[in-house]
Amino acid sequence: MLRSSCIALRVLTELWRDRRTLVLILLVPIAIMWLFSIVFSANSTPTIALGLVHVDSSMSNDLDSLDRVTTTSCPDISDARKALRQGRVDAIVSENGSTFRVIHSNTNSTTTGRIRLGLRTAISRTTIASLKTRIATLARENAALRVNRSSHEPASNLADTSTIQVIESYDYGNADTTFFASLIPILLPFFVFFFSFLIPGMGLLRERRSGTLERILVTPVRRSEIVSGYLLAYGLTALLQTIVIVAVTVRLLDVQIVGSFGAAVGVNVVLSFAAVTTGMLLSTLASSEFQMVQFIPPVVVPQLFLSGLIPFASLPRWLDFISHVFPLRYAADAESRIVFHGEPVTVWWPDLVALALFAVAAAILNVTSLRRYRKV
Repeated sequence: MLRSSCIALRVLTELWRDRRTLVLILLVPIAIMWLFSIVFSANSTPTIALGLVHVDSSMSNDLDSLDRVTTTSCPDISDARKALRQGRVDAIVSENGSTFRVIHSNTNSTTTGRIRLGLRTAISRTTIASLKTRIATLARENAALRVNRSSHEPASNLADTSTIQVIESYDYGNADTTFFASLIPILLPFFVFFFSFLIPGMGLLRERRSGTLERILVTPVRRSEIVSGYLLAYGLTALLQTIVIVAVTVRLLDVQIVGSFGAAVGVNVVLSFAAVTTGMLLSTLASSEFQMVQFIPPVVVPQLFLSGLIPFASLPRWLDFISHVFPLRYAADAESRIVFHGEPVTVWWPDLVALALFAVAAAILNVTSLRRYRKV
C-alpha cells in the first residue's frame, strides 16, 4: 500500500506541474458544459416561414395566426422557389380553387411534420368558418321561404361546399426522408475534420519525440517543404476517406445528394487541408499523445454544435457570430447547399475561400513554428 501511495503521489506531482493538463482537466469541461447549457437551453422550436402564392386572405390569416409560423406573400411560384432555395422560407403554399399545393424544402423532417400539422389546422379553421357562413345563409333562406311559401326556388345546401385537397411535393427527398438525412451536411465534414486533425498532429508529434523531425531539419529540406509534404500525404488520405464516406452515405445509407458528387468531395478535401495544418500546429504545443488528445474537447467539440446541428435561428446572436471562426461552419454551409439544393460553386464559393484561408494561415504558422526545431 505504501508503494502504491508513493506512485500515486508522484503522478499527482507531475500533473500539478503540468499546468496545461490541469487546465484541460478542470476548466475545459466547465467551458464545454457551459456551451452545452446555452445551446440546449435555446429555443428548440424555431419559427417556420411559409411562402404563399395566390392564397385566399382568410387562409393566409389562419396560417399567420398559428404559433411560431410566419407567412410571406410571393407574386409567383418562381419567386417562391427562389426563396425556398435561399432558405428564406421552409415551404411554399399555393392555392387553386379548393386545391392547395405544398412544396416542402424537407431539409428537416421535424419542420416538415410541423408544417403539415399547421396546414391541417389552418384548413380546419377555414372549413369551419366556411360552414358557419353556409349555415347562416341557409337559415336566412329558410326564413325567407316560410314568409313566401309560393316560391318554388330550392334552398342552398351544405353539399355545395367543395372538398379541400392538399397535394404535397418535396424540394429534397420524399415523404420518407428521415432526420438523419438533415445531419449529413454536418456529419460528412465533421468526420473528415476530426480524423484529419488528430492523425497528422499525432504523426508530427511522434516524429518530433523520436528525433526524426530534427534529423530532417538538419538536411537542406525547407520547413515549407515539410509542411507541404504533410499536406500532400494527408490530403490524399482525406480524399480517399471522403470518397468512401460519401459513397457509403449515398449507396448503403440511401441518402440523396442533389448536387455533384465531386463538389461534395472537393469541399471536404479543402477542409481536410485546414484540419491537417491545425492539427500540426497544435501538436507543437503538446509534449505527448495524451496532450494531443486533450485538444479534442476545446477544438473539435464546439465546432460540432456551432456548425448547424442546432439551428442558428435558435442560438443567441453572439454565439452565431462566434461560429464564424470555425472552419466546420463554412464546410457545413457549402455541403448543405450541395446536398439539399444542388447549387453550383458560383453560389458557395465564399465558403470555399474561407476554408482555403484557414488552411493557408495555419500552414504559415506551421512553417514559422518549425524554426525552433532547426539546430543549424
